[in-house]
Amino acid sequence: MQKPLLFILISWMMISCHSNQSGTTVKADSVDSLEGNGNDSENLIDSMEVANAGKWIFDQRTNANTGEPDRLAFVVSGQKLYFRKHYEGGSTLSLNIRCVNGKTDAYLMIHKGEFELEDQPLRIRFGSGEPLEFRMRRSEEGYHMVYLERPEAVIKELLNSSTFEVDAPFYLEGRMKCVFQTDKFLWDQ
Repeated sequence: MQKPLLFILISWMMISCHSNQSGTTVKADSVDSLEGNGNDSENLIDSMEVANAGKWIFDQRTNANTGEPDRLAFVVSGQKLYFRKHYEGGSTLSLNIRCVNGKTDAYLMIHKGEFELEDQPLRIRFGSGEPLEFRMRRSEEGYHMVYLERPEAVIKELLNSSTFEVDAPFYLEGRMKCVFQTDKFLWDQ
């Protein structure tokens, strides 16, 4: 069974060497233990998902190629999405911000589901503001992960908002809304 944080953590571990950030809401230092047996990894992910839903997880790693820091911040929504078909037990959505090799990305990842990309934008409301439309593009990893256009604008809004509401189109399901608590988001430009 796929785990929502497993995708994020494994991809992050592939581009980094060691954790060295301190003073964050939740540090990802314990992620290093994912290198062990697969069952231990799934148990760790399950416990992180339950314990950290709605909390930002921050990590900074030194890029082995450049020696420069790569950064990641992500939050898993405490709200589950229940699709009518194919996926039992509810799906979780994560909001991810990363800076790797000097390039900043903002992306959403759905656990157990796929985004619908056919000419349908995301509608995002930061705090109590008006919803804004963002185009999205599929990642090379598949339709479960989409990149948001204008990541710098997303970061700027997150720094000034306590909530992030996304209205996204999902394959065979139509549009669904999901809310994130974002008041503990930190990001140095």
